[in-house]
Amino acid sequence: MDPDTHERIGEWYKVKGTHTLPCSAISHADALPKKRVILLWKPPKDRAKGEVIFVATVLEHFGEYYSGLVAGIPPSHDEHEESYDD
Repeated sequence: MDPDTHERIGEWYKVKGTHTLPCSAISHADALPKKRVILLWKPPKDRAKGEVIFVATVLEHFGEYYSGLVAGIPPSHDEHEESYDD
């Protein structure tokens, strides 16, 4: 999500055990329990670099879920690299 406009941006790569959705969302592809999921996101090409917010809903089982979970992306490594040329 764009932190300024709250617009859903980018798209998800389809990875094993997932199903991509047209609204910049991703879901599980089967009902098997999962301990961990690794997701890959592709930022939009038409936007300048900037911040993005990931908002998730996690389903524990029918009737028990956690929504509005928010995680930000840490700054890229090159923004904080120190120069060792001295």
